[in-house]
Amino acid sequence: MITKEKLPVQNEFDLSDREGEVLHGLYEKGSKGIAMLYNGEYYVQEEEPAYPKAIGVGPGVYVDQVIGQFWANQLGLVRLYNKEHMQSALNTLWKHNFVPDVESFRKTFTEGRYYAWTGDSALIMCTWPNGGLNIRPLPIWWLKVLLNWSCKVWP
Repeated sequence: MITKEKLPVQNEFDLSDREGEVLHGLYEKGSKGIAMLYNGEYYVQEEEPAYPKAIGVGPGVYVDQVIGQFWANQLGLVRLYNKEHMQSALNTLWKHNFVPDVESFRKTFTEGRYYAWTGDSALIMCTWPNGGLNIRPLPIWWLKVLLNWSCKVWP
């Protein structure tokens, strides 16, 4: 039987023993899955070989790589991501995706969606500092630049 202290929720829920066991099992499985995606610096996407045309970032540094923890917090769940790994992933976004002036990025990548202009600082949606960009349909999506993303990953 799972005690209330071992449940992966921060709020009081009236759960049966069976529901508690299921919830705890899902938490354990999900946390282990997340940990397996950490490459020592940031979280990567493990792409499904059965779907080679699916849009994905693979080993890219993706702006939403830790958004799962945000949603867990909103739902009253406990920490799913290792705190140090998550901080490292956010720092990696600053290291590889932040540009103090979008102009240099726009000159290099002439296609893409730019919601920032010369002189604006911004985060690039995804970068591949270690290689691994797999060109497939809609690769321009990953070249999106937005101004407000930097505030959501502020350390």
